[in-house]
Amino acid sequence: VQKFGLRFPTASDAHSFLISLK
Repeated sequence: VQKFGLRFPTASDAHSFLISLK
């Protein structure tokens, strides 16, 4: 997965990002 913010986040990127916060 590319670094969050290097490109426009897709739905799956956002989902993975939210999971990483938990």
